[in-house]
Amino acid sequence: AVTVWGFAFGAVPVGLQTWMVLRVAPEQAESAGVLMVIAFQVPIAAGTAFGGLLVDHTGIASVFVYSAVATFLAVVTVL
Repeated sequence: AVTVWGFAFGAVPVGLQTWMVLRVAPEQAESAGVLMVIAFQVPIAAGTAFGGLLVDHTGIASVFVYSAVATFLAVVTVL
Protein backbone atom coordinates (compact mmCIF):
# COMPACT_ATOMS: atom_id res chain seq x y z
CA ALA A 1 0.00 0.00 0.00
CA VAL A 2 2.83 2.39 0.83
CA THR A 3 4.49 1.64 -2.51
CA VAL A 4 1.31 2.47 -4.42
CA TRP A 5 0.85 5.64 -2.39
CA GLY A 6 4.46 6.66 -3.02
CA PHE A 7 4.11 6.05 -6.74
CA ALA A 8 0.80 7.87 -7.01
CA PHE A 9 1.93 10.96 -5.13
CA GLY A 10 5.57 10.91 -6.19
CA ALA A 11 6.15 9.74 -9.72
CA VAL A 12 2.79 10.25 -11.38
CA PRO A 13 2.50 14.06 -10.96
CA VAL A 14 6.09 14.61 -12.11
CA GLY A 15 5.66 12.32 -15.09
CA LEU A 16 2.34 13.88 -16.03
CA GLN A 17 3.74 17.41 -15.86
CA THR A 18 6.78 16.42 -17.92
CA TRP A 19 4.60 14.73 -20.53
CA MET A 20 2.25 17.72 -20.79
CA VAL A 21 5.08 20.23 -21.10
CA LEU A 22 6.92 18.22 -23.74
CA ARG A 23 3.71 17.60 -25.68
CA VAL A 24 2.52 21.21 -25.74
CA ALA A 25 5.75 23.18 -25.94
CA PRO A 26 8.82 20.97 -26.43
CA GLU A 27 11.00 23.90 -27.53
CA GLN A 28 9.94 25.96 -24.49
CA ALA A 29 10.11 23.25 -21.82
CA GLU A 30 11.74 25.47 -19.19
CA SER A 31 9.21 28.28 -19.61
CA ALA A 32 6.27 25.89 -19.59
CA GLY A 33 7.62 24.18 -16.48
CA VAL A 34 7.88 27.52 -14.71
CA LEU A 35 4.27 28.32 -15.60
CA MET A 36 3.14 25.00 -14.14
CA VAL A 37 5.00 25.72 -10.89
CA ILE A 38 3.45 29.19 -10.73
CA ALA A 39 0.00 27.70 -11.33
CA PHE A 40 0.43 25.63 -8.15
CA GLN A 41 2.31 28.11 -5.96
CA VAL A 42 0.16 31.24 -6.46
CA PRO A 43 -3.05 29.62 -5.13
CA ILE A 44 -1.13 28.23 -2.16
CA ALA A 45 0.25 31.68 -1.34
CA ALA A 46 -3.15 33.31 -1.84
CA GLY A 47 -4.81 30.74 0.41
CA THR A 48 -2.33 31.28 3.20
CA ALA A 49 -2.68 35.05 2.92
CA PHE A 50 -6.47 34.78 2.99
CA GLY A 51 -6.34 32.36 5.91
CA GLY A 52 -4.03 34.68 7.83
CA LEU A 53 -6.31 37.66 7.25
CA LEU A 54 -9.33 35.58 8.25
CA VAL A 55 -7.71 34.57 11.54
CA ASP A 56 -6.47 38.11 12.24
CA HIS A 57 -9.85 39.73 11.71
CA THR A 58 -12.32 37.13 12.95
CA GLY A 59 -10.44 34.75 15.25
CA ILE A 60 -9.44 31.13 15.03
CA ALA A 61 -12.99 29.76 15.33
CA SER A 62 -13.98 31.33 12.01
CA VAL A 63 -11.52 29.09 10.21
CA PHE A 64 -13.60 26.05 11.16
CA VAL A 65 -16.79 27.70 9.94
CA TYR A 66 -15.16 28.74 6.67
CA SER A 67 -13.73 25.23 6.21
CA ALA A 68 -17.15 23.68 6.78
CA VAL A 69 -18.73 26.00 4.21
CA ALA A 70 -15.95 25.33 1.68
CA THR A 71 -16.28 21.57 2.21
CA PHE A 72 -20.05 21.74 1.79
CA LEU A 73 -19.69 23.72 -1.45
CA ALA A 74 -17.12 21.23 -2.75
CA VAL A 75 -19.44 18.30 -2.01
CA VAL A 76 -22.37 20.06 -3.70
CA THR A 77 -20.20 20.83 -6.72
CA VAL A 78 -19.03 17.23 -7.05
CA LEU A 79 -22.47 15.72 -6.61
